[in-house]
Amino acid sequence: MRKVREVLRLRWGLGLAIHKVAQSCKVSPSTVLEYERRARAAGLGWPLPEEFDDVDLERLVCASAARPGERRYLPDIDSLLAQMRKPHVTLALLWVEYKAAHPDGYQYTQFWRYYHDAKQKLDVTLRQEHRAGEKLFSDYAGDVGHLTDPHTGELTPVPIFVRGAGGEQLHVCRSPRRT
Repeated sequence: MRKVREVLRLRWGLGLAIHKVAQSCKVSPSTVLEYERRARAAGLGWPLPEEFDDVDLERLVCASAARPGERRYLPDIDSLLAQMRKPHVTLALLWVEYKAAHPDGYQYTQFWRYYHDAKQKLDVTLRQEHRAGEKLFSDYAGDVGHLTDPHTGELTPVPIFVRGAGGEQLHVCRSPRRT
């Protein structure tokens, strides 16, 4: 059960700081602020009217938390999956864009959960069984690095090559120098 009465008592009755109330009631500081905001919006003050029991108080203060029939805008999972394939795109960046477009949308944790649930359904993995050292795996590491000539300041693009044999650590090598 929510601890609305105790949060309001500690905050308004005793004047404790938000983080102290949150710590004492084992809720987040944002929950303390939300209970306080909703209680003020409901016209409550301290001390609370005696006819209010915990159930009535919770119903009054927490009524806006569960708005029947109102749903938050779900992120477009197909678009997220496509965007995440692009270089330099992070889930945090996509969430910031989502919140800018939908201020009442999901917070980062729920947004992350929707994305990862969808991704797990799509990801296909191929398990390759082989003996260590039998095969060599290699790939370029993505973006190209640059070397700067100390005399001229000229930038030379340098692809990063990653190689590793099964069972060994990966080794990072510079591509052979072109002459």
